[in-house]
Amino acid sequence: MAQALPDAQQGWERSQSSVEDARQRLEGALAEYQKSVEHLEKLKAQEAEGQASRRQLEEALRQSHALVEGVRERQIALLTQQAELERARQQLLNALSARRVELEQSVARSSGAEQLALIEQLNALSRMQSQVREVAPGVDPERVERVLADARLVQGGHPRDLLAVADELEDTEAQLRERLTTVEARLSELERSRDLMRRARDFSTRERFFEENDRARAIARQEREVAPDERPGGDGTEGMPAVDDASDPELQPGAPEGDFDPSEGDPGMGGGDFDGTGSDPTPEPAPDNGFEPSTERVLIESLVDPQEIDQRAPTLSEGQTERSVRALRRERERLEVQVEELRERARQLREEAEDAWR
Repeated sequence: MAQALPDAQQGWERSQSSVEDARQRLEGALAEYQKSVEHLEKLKAQEAEGQASRRQLEEALRQSHALVEGVRERQIALLTQQAELERARQQLLNALSARRVELEQSVARSSGAEQLALIEQLNALSRMQSQVREVAPGVDPERVERVLADARLVQGGHPRDLLAVADELEDTEAQLRERLTTVEARLSELERSRDLMRRARDFSTRERFFEENDRARAIARQEREVAPDERPGGDGTEGMPAVDDASDPELQPGAPEGDFDPSEGDPGMGGGDFDGTGSDPTPEPAPDNGFEPSTERVLIESLVDPQEIDQRAPTLSEGQTERSVRALRRERERLEVQVEELRERARQLREEAEDAWR
């Protein structure tokens, strides 16, 4: 048991350092990613003006995708370290409680200077527990109400009574201020972590970089107007584009529609009454069928399925974090009001006592 407390303290300190390092690495990755976004936007404009090549844009997209993955990995690392910090916190609190029980038993069996030294150790443990707790223990609301009621009842009484109640008011105020400090520290920590995670999530799911594609995608392919006899799998027949995945490679234009399996063809190609609408076999230019008479376009595709990325990432309990933030903000406001009220009542009692002594 004697070694448990030092080990728990070391574990707690290591975890605190690891969380801060992970947070700094995530912030650095986010900054690098932001630079890549700005660079890609610049290349996009240059490519549209003919000042940058498609190959340059593809390479920049690949690099940007790697940065997105780096942000995701560092986000997961930070969450992991924060979970480890909570475990280390609980282990240290357990070790402090166990050590406190030992010291209290020793105090009961000791006397004189030895007892005073043990009491000082107990006080040091209490201070450490207050620092380690996620949120310091609050002051009993009934105590606050009681001391305020005493302050009202003692008005006009003996100066010693006035000063005694003023002392109790100030003691209670000091405890509330201590809790207020820890509440503000925890609130700041939660808000910082929440904002950091939001940035990571926002960056990894940015608005589409081009009109049809998600910014998280990273390998480019080229679409352009190609002559029918140049398409892979084409037969050189005029007016009919080749279909790579057709079920029958011998299928020719004008073949009976019953020989075609719609499930294996490309619905965007047209090519007969496959859906019973009687459409013309010749495909009409459309934005999604790859036949629009336009200059080459760069489409961004993903190395990793976005759903797969989301499955690898831990679930972020943003709702729970928001509730905790709101609860701490409400408590902070309540504590500030109570602290001010206690301070003011103590000041009034002390002034009344001084006037009575004159």
